[in-house]
Amino acid sequence: MKIAGRYVEFCVGVFFAASAASKAVNMEGFQVQIQLYGVVKDAGFVFAAAYGTVLLEALLGALFMAGVRLKGAVAGVAAALTLVFSALIFYAWRWNGLEDCGCFGDYLKLSPLQSLLKNAALLAVIAWARYGSLGEAPPVARGIRRGRYFASGAAFGMVIMLLVASYRPLVTPPAPPAANDGTAAVSRPFSQFVFDAEGQHYDLGAGRYLVAMLNADCPHCRASVPMLNELFEASGDAEVIGLVSGSPGELAEFKSVTGPLFVVHGIDILAQMPLVEKSPPELIQIIDGQRVRGWTWKEDPPPVSSVLEAIGADPVVN
Repeated sequence: MKIAGRYVEFCVGVFFAASAASKAVNMEGFQVQIQLYGVVKDAGFVFAAAYGTVLLEALLGALFMAGVRLKGAVAGVAAALTLVFSALIFYAWRWNGLEDCGCFGDYLKLSPLQSLLKNAALLAVIAWARYGSLGEAPPVARGIRRGRYFASGAAFGMVIMLLVASYRPLVTPPAPPAANDGTAAVSRPFSQFVFDAEGQHYDLGAGRYLVAMLNADCPHCRASVPMLNELFEASGDAEVIGLVSGSPGELAEFKSVTGPLFVVHGIDILAQMPLVEKSPPELIQIIDGQRVRGWTWKEDPPPVSSVLEAIGADPVVN
């Protein structure tokens, strides 16, 4: 029983190390996933949560693999972390429409229900690893101790190397200019977007806009373009602008596949996420850089008529 418990303990360590490594490969994507939970939006907190989570998982993995128990503290922390993750997943699933827990980065997609069942099983295995490995190990278990230490160090070192390779310093976007009346810049977050596109100058801090927050790779965002094109042709003086996150290649493909009639401006996804209520796609009415109202959806975008009625615009008559 004790030998089986030691092997289970080692496997739990492998699980935590694999979870940490899969996130460390794409830390930017993991930060976006954290924001999708709808609990933390501030870029600094998201940055700290992402790197802290990966380091803690890597450390737990190394300790489990090495058989270091610290009088049950390691298993206790692992169980507490699993319970916290489960609570966050349930909250984001129930109230924010979470579709993927992000537990294994881009490599394994798990629905919230699948992830909760996985965590329930993990808690049982952690308990087995804790109580099934108590006592003095038989000689056969001691014989592999050095191998466990080596595997533990190798796993932890691999995660650290992946973190270093994918490290991207926290970049705080430049603060938007203050309004003429001295209003704090934080109340006008869209005024940070000043750019030239298709021969015209755009300053989202001045005037009326309907801003479509999209992701170039998101199927729901791509499917929303026909509605946004219709809105563009009928929106009167509230011009439709697409702020689309993605790489230059993804943006080019997005334009080629969807054929947007409105201006598309590429932005960093970490700068985009604090501006949306849940996740793209989202349509936001802004006046002088300030959010007035918004529409979010997954499957079917809002009817153009309802948007026009909400913003008080009369359709353009050709």
